[in-house]
Amino acid sequence: MIYRSFQITTPASAVPVSSADMKSHLRVTHADDDTLIEAYQMASQETIQRLTRRALMTQTITLKLDTFPSGAIELPRPPALTVTSIQYVDTDGATQTWDSANYDVDISSEPARITPAYNSGTLQTYPDTRTDTPNSVTIVFTAGHAAIADIPEGLRLAHKLLVGHYYENREATQFTSLFEMPLGLQMLLSAHEMPEVF
Repeated sequence: MIYRSFQITTPASAVPVSSADMKSHLRVTHADDDTLIEAYQMASQETIQRLTRRALMTQTITLKLDTFPSGAIELPRPPALTVTSIQYVDTDGATQTWDSANYDVDISSEPARITPAYNSGTLQTYPDTRTDTPNSVTIVFTAGHAAIADIPEGLRLAHKLLVGHYYENREATQFTSLFEMPLGLQMLLSAHEMPEVF
């Protein structure tokens, strides 16, 4: 399978820890830094998603392939929730939508997999695509957790620790090195790291 790109086309609008829980963790009782803490939350979520190769809160991802593979299509950034559409450029150069009745989506697996389905008693095959068209297959899907409570506790704790690290170390340079993440945070992220499917 040859992935050329995937992009978060609709970022998560929620963060993995509520504002009240985050302020409690930071021992902040005033509202002066609410906007700053929210910005750190968004930055932390983005960092954790990149390091673990997982989606935290619900977001829309667009995946591009040069062609359909011979086997299953694995979706990056688990957990996948649903596939919105699969479009492809056919051999005549026209953009087509592959009927969802012709493929199965296994969201129980990590990463989730798309495979041709049995439809009307016949095992379907991937459509033919135009070979000279880069990114001829476009898959749009949603990934992440719909509720904060669904996120593994270790990832929520890692998020709190990273936001706390940002909050306590606001300057770009200090006497001590801030380039290394705290060991406890590294261990939490490593425990949830997803192998890259590229």
